[in-house]
Amino acid sequence: MNIPYDTGKVKIGLNYQPRPYVENDKDMLYVQKCLLNKQSKNIFLQFFYKVLYG
Repeated sequence: MNIPYDTGKVKIGLNYQPRPYVENDKDMLYVQKCLLNKQSKNIFLQFFYKVLYG
């Protein structure tokens, strides 16, 4: 929660919104792409089998 600093006349930081956290991990982006793309679900499963058992 954002509580602004009140000077009496001006509220500093009243409309401040922190930047959202964006993940840039290559594996996470690959997993997201596979989950969102119906055609690549087999590739996604092959990836996990390779990670788990490879």
